[in-house]
Amino acid sequence: LALAERYLDVAVEAFAAVGDETGRNSARSLQALCQLQQGNHAAAAATFAALIEASAALGDRYLEVRAWHNLGFTHLLRQELPAAADAYNRCVALARQYGDHQAVGAALADLGALTGQQGDLLGAQAHYQQALQIAREQGDQLVMAMTLSNLGNVTLDLGLFEEADNYLEQALAISQANGILRTQGSVKIHQARLALLAGNLDQALATAQQALQIARDVADISYEVEALILLGRAALAGEMADATAHFTAARTLAQQYDLPALAAEALAGEAAADQACKHDQATHLTSQAN
Repeated sequence: LALAERYLDVAVEAFAAVGDETGRNSARSLQALCQLQQGNHAAAAATFAALIEASAALGDRYLEVRAWHNLGFTHLLRQELPAAADAYNRCVALARQYGDHQAVGAALADLGALTGQQGDLLGAQAHYQQALQIAREQGDQLVMAMTLSNLGNVTLDLGLFEEADNYLEQALAISQANGILRTQGSVKIHQARLALLAGNLDQALATAQQALQIARDVADISYEVEALILLGRAALAGEMADATAHFTAARTLAQQYDLPALAAEALAGEAAADQACKHDQATHLTSQAN
């Protein structure tokens, strides 16, 4: 990614030198995505913001809509929720204005994730249902699979286990049929959480391991962190010694890649695992003394 970004730097300069603003903006868009993948979220946000202004000046509505979407996603990763909501809503409004239904559906799906993080599970569910309807109308298998996965997750949060399992199975079938590996990882994360909540520790561990492998295969750091946290939780529930190691690995990655919410979640898991370890040690010493 670092090498790709250097090549893109050269491309941006070359397009600028010949006055090709469209080519320059396309290269900058890829540059911002590289920054995002490397965890340099502040730089990515600045690049996407500059792209919005530049694409609007050129009348490039396609790029402008996607820059707003990517800016929203960047703010969401940084837990800057009001800024994320503003960017997504602008994306939806602009995409609707120009008849870009695919972009509307994708932005509504991310608005569902944001609304869920704010604690409004029913609002999140409504956004996902809208996104799913648009994806089905457009035949967009990618958004359809991802939205079904997210619907499974929010339905799980609502305590509707059977309905959640149904959504997740649909998402897995679509993503496998279309080779959408990243969404398969998302589904596996939610399925591992479902298994953990249902008390199926062996299934939770196995599914979280599958999610971890997929996350590493597609180089998705946020999914990797989530899978490690789930492995830690399952290990903690099963009183296994490696719980702390999973949480520590998750926290380290989350801090390295500027994922504050996941870092806090992993840190809380570390503390719980350490406390459980100390309790076990105290119990063992008491048993020996007796």
